[in-house]
Amino acid sequence: MMPPRPAIAPIGELEAILSSTKADLTSAASFPELEISGRRIRLFFVRETQAAITDWPALKAKARRVATALARVDATPVLVTALAASPLAAVLQDAGWAILREGSNEILPGGPPADMADRKIQGFGSRKLTLLCALWHLRNESFEASQLGAAAGVSATAARSAISDAVQLGWLVPQARGRSHRYAVDNSQAIIDTVKTTAAATSPRWQHYAVPADALTSLPQRLDGFCRTHDIGYAITGRYAASYYLGRRSDVPELQIRLSPSVDIADLLAHLRAAPVKAPGNLAIVISADAASWLHARRAHGLDLANPLIVLCDLLSLGSPAAEAIEAWLRSSERASDGR
Repeated sequence: MMPPRPAIAPIGELEAILSSTKADLTSAASFPELEISGRRIRLFFVRETQAAITDWPALKAKARRVATALARVDATPVLVTALAASPLAAVLQDAGWAILREGSNEILPGGPPADMADRKIQGFGSRKLTLLCALWHLRNESFEASQLGAAAGVSATAARSAISDAVQLGWLVPQARGRSHRYAVDNSQAIIDTVKTTAAATSPRWQHYAVPADALTSLPQRLDGFCRTHDIGYAITGRYAASYYLGRRSDVPELQIRLSPSVDIADLLAHLRAAPVKAPGNLAIVISADAASWLHARRAHGLDLANPLIVLCDLLSLGSPAAEAIEAWLRSSERASDGR
């Protein structure tokens, strides 16, 4: 048998690829194979867009659809970019795309398409983390499907489907009030369990940086000032946020933050005096188009702190011992609430 030819599929434009039909995408089956690290794969190279991106969640959803369609014919979409750590690259990697930096032969693999990864999680855990955060947010009140959808930023159909799963799992109990269908959380401990499962299956892609020691103390405040001025969504997570929730406010040697995609990320890093390094550093960033990153964040002492469920997820992904403390705090606070 002849070895795979070291050929590259023709490069397409990102906007055209994201708008392609499944039939057009699956024509990738005729692409030549490449052999990388002893594995034969087909690569679908896509040139980076120059257009402004106004709807990141929509772009990520389309990118997942493309990755899923190509995966059926053993092909992988690859973004060809000059900056492998750009917001677009981070979002596409989360959607299952690989990344190729111009002038380099190294291809950075992406995660599996979201719906493929979700199949490994049972029950309500197959839902987006946004739904878990929204359900947690509404745990002390009765609510309708429309309220859950609004809290999670998803459609009413998705909210009703999530509620159906949660009722079957015994997490929610229906509360009849006239002609409306309302629900109340009856097992908040199970939400924590599912968040831990979700965290294990969808670990974020942390980018590590080093900030000079003389700039570290004021780093959170400078982050907040820049993000608020440039309208960048952010949430401080990890050990720093955990110290607030646990009532043990103290300086920590590193800062973990979640950022919404923005064209101003490079300027933000320059403002923070952050230089990229290999782990460990004293600053870790994950760029995410998922609203769960800052959904129902808490404003404390002039800073935006991530939802405590997100803090737990991120501590678990970083292998931090503080994960046990924040989980114990979440469970004890819920037991106290259930006992009232």
